[in-house]
Amino acid sequence: MTHYRIFHRVRWALIVHQLLSGIGVIVVTVLGAYPALVQEDIYSANYVMPGCRDFVGAGAGSAHLGGYCAGLVIGVARYAYEPSICLPRDVTDQQIVRVVVQYIDSQPARLKEDFVLLATEALRKTWPCKR
Repeated sequence: MTHYRIFHRVRWALIVHQLLSGIGVIVVTVLGAYPALVQEDIYSANYVMPGCRDFVGAGAGSAHLGGYCAGLVIGVARYAYEPSICLPRDVTDQQIVRVVVQYIDSQPARLKEDFVLLATEALRKTWPCKR
């Protein structure tokens, strides 16, 4: 076998080795990140509350979630069919979100629960309809 052929076989083996190593790194990275992606529940109070706190001015820079929180809360309070919540006429969106924040913050053990259900619970307890 000539030196030329040996050189090219070794070179080709190194290229294949580097390619397979690169693929291995990608696979390990993706599989390592997968549990973190799966564990984040975007519907949990734990996920939404930083945005809610930011919306009412008590947060630490989660503005991107502020609108998400406000939309969920105001949607439940004003527009969802929820006959057990009777808001006062003069209540502001800021006040509505603040009530939800105070209620959920007072129960930190429930942060893994569904945010909308906890918000609905907070609003029902704060502004129940008189029967």
